[in-house]
Amino acid sequence: MENNQRYQQMCDYFPGELGRLLHKLPYFIRSDLHEIRVRANRPISLMTAKQCWFLQKDGQPVKQPSSNCWIFSTRQIETLFKSFCEYSVHSFQNEIVNGYITIVGGHRIGICGTVLTEAGKVIGIREISSLNIRIAREVRGAADEIFSRVLGGKLQSILIAGVPASGKTTLIREIARGISDGRLGRFYKVAMIDERGELAAIYQGAPQNEIGISTDVYHLCPKAIGMELALRTGAPDIIFCDEIGQSDDANMLIRSMLAGVKVIATAHADSISTLMKREQIQYLCKQQIFDKIVLLKQEDTPCEIDKIVQVEQLFHTREKVTS
Repeated sequence: MENNQRYQQMCDYFPGELGRLLHKLPYFIRSDLHEIRVRANRPISLMTAKQCWFLQKDGQPVKQPSSNCWIFSTRQIETLFKSFCEYSVHSFQNEIVNGYITIVGGHRIGICGTVLTEAGKVIGIREISSLNIRIAREVRGAADEIFSRVLGGKLQSILIAGVPASGKTTLIREIARGISDGRLGRFYKVAMIDERGELAAIYQGAPQNEIGISTDVYHLCPKAIGMELALRTGAPDIIFCDEIGQSDDANMLIRSMLAGVKVIATAHADSISTLMKREQIQYLCKQQIFDKIVLLKQEDTPCEIDKIVQVEQLFHTREKVTS
């Protein structure tokens, strides 16, 4: 799905004049828009990579909020949320308990409000006070450098590390699509463990993102469980998952390696040394689950490689980097 079409579909959820104005945002904002934040009784904000904008009632984006900006009441937020749920909130309940829902186009709506719990588990959210609309966008070609510099024409296990907004999720989605579509010389079977619904962005059973013709998706499934299901029933050549770091994840990654299945995953870190301070990540690297670690540059240059580290030599030289 084209990014512009995705954006226009998202705007259609907003009521009347506001939806029309979002449709007509200047291109320099619309093309770089990451989030729309709607908070009760406060100005609606538009977040790009480097700037926060506020939308005035005449449609003009400004850098400082004023009394002329669009402001939603709690009742209007509730109505907007129902619109995102297509007026069938109960249909999205399994997602709502995770704090977000996915709408057509793959956009993810984060939900803040009064959290209802039972026996330590979230069972619902009511009295919604703010919504965070994360704009879905695919970046074709984002994985070209990975295919040329890192994979080198063969299937490998890779850990991709970076700070928030550095492009980790976008990047592994593009890698998965390329591998699934035969970019390495054959159509490898890809299992995508999409615990947060961001990789494939499943909406009513269909992926909103292009994930490749040979990809199977385990939607909203905890990573460890998804990997176990994939190994048991899917016979994948490679598994993709986002944001690893728990002990259950580590155990299943080791099982994947023993089964001969490659893994490409992501983790939060601003440096290799910071990454290695995480106990589970260090353990996985010592077990040589990954062939290479790729560290991405900061958030203003998403999906760009900063360093490539050979894991097998990491604990001998501390860090061997190829450039």
